[in-house]
Formats: sequence, C-alpha cells, structure tokens
Amino acid sequence: MSTNPLRINLIWWGKWEDYPKVRIGNNEYAEIEKRLYTRHAVDYFLPSGRRSVGNVDVTPGEGGAALTQGRSISPNLVEEAISNGSTQIQLRKGTTRTVHTLGDLEVVTEDGGKIVVTVSNRSK
Repeated sequence: MSTNPLRINLIWWGKWEDYPKVRIGNNEYAEIEKRLYTRHAVDYFLPSGRRSVGNVDVTPGEGGAALTQGRSISPNLVEEAISNGSTQIQLRKGTTRTVHTLGDLEVVTEDGGKIVVTVSNRSK
C-alpha cells in the first residue's frame, strides 16, 4: 500500500470580489481560509504585465491592456511563505508586523499572522 506524502490544500485564487468580506472597525478584509487579507494584498494576486483581457481598456499602440498592479502571487504561495519562510519582526507606526520571506517572495502580516497586509516579489 502506498501513501501520497503530498497533501496539497489548494486555496481558491481569485480577485477581491470573489472572497467573502469581514469588517473590523473602518477596515474591510477578504476572508481567505483562516486569514484576513487587505485589498492591497489580494490585488497583488492578479497577473502581472501586459495581457489581452476583456473589458479592460486597450493601451494605444500596444494591442493589450496594462495590469500593472498584479504580481501573479497565489494565496497558496502566500501560505507557503508564512509556513516555511524566514521571519523578521518590524514595528511600523506602533504596529508589530512580521515579514515572511521565502526566496523572492515577501509576505507582511499583522496580528500574529491573522492579517496579510501585503505580498511582493523582491526580484521585481
């Protein structure tokens, strides 16, 4: 009898509108699995670079639409960085943040990892 050592829990990779929301004070977060994500972080899930996308204005002379904000970072990669990356604690405006680094991926969390503030690819 063989067992599969890879137990992958794939997290839905969508856009801001796809996720249920949670409001805490004046802030709204997308609820993804066990974490809350800022809109800024979720927007970085989107594809990066130039794409031909329906319902997006075409850039003159380029033949495609510009999606400059996205970083093509899936929530599965975010979880991987939080679980297995190196960590560094920072204090920003009186708030403790943890920066999780895995390769070129950086994930910034608050509230003991419950809130994902931003995600980025350090190589870009």
